[in-house]
Amino acid sequence: MKKPANTSYPWKFASVGGTVRVNIQSGEDIRHLGELDRKLWTVLSCPTSGLEFDETTLKLIDVDKDGKIRVDEVIKTAQWLTRILKNADDLLKENDSLPLDGFNTEDPDGARLQASARQILKNLQLEKDSISLEDTADNVKIFAQTQSAVCRASRQSMWRPSTPPVQTSRPGWPPAPRTYFPMETRRRMPLPR
Repeated sequence: MKKPANTSYPWKFASVGGTVRVNIQSGEDIRHLGELDRKLWTVLSCPTSGLEFDETTLKLIDVDKDGKIRVDEVIKTAQWLTRILKNADDLLKENDSLPLDGFNTEDPDGARLQASARQILKNLQLEKDSISLEDTADNVKIFAQTQSAVCRASRQSMWRPSTPPVQTSRPGWPPAPRTYFPMETRRRMPLPR
């Protein structure tokens, strides 16, 4: 089939049910979605629910949270995804995991995502070179180690010596120099007048 004029990217087209449609066959096709003439889009919007597609993902694509995904949101998502991945063809593979070296670490978002993926695998105590949807599904497991570390750190720093005594005319103030107070109590103590 001949491609319609006025497109800079070499799109491949097919006639499906009497309608000319673009074939998305590679990551480069996804990368160039923004260059596709709006007249050639088969669908200009769709709902975020009731489709045979992961509803959580659809809601993430719906940036303005109006319950519909529009062309601009698809284009922005496509541009972001192709920017953070080294190989945009990974988007068309039917895998539920992504190799850690598949992130484009030259892009700040790609570097952050790779670091996050490594931290998730570390928290889950998994020794592998890819992260899967299953690995990211259980927030309680992912953050269990983090919460333990935070609790240990807060217990260690909860008891600190009070500040040196301040001379005041208030009876009973200041406390003895070696008295220890929990941090929460110290914050709520009235200041000497």
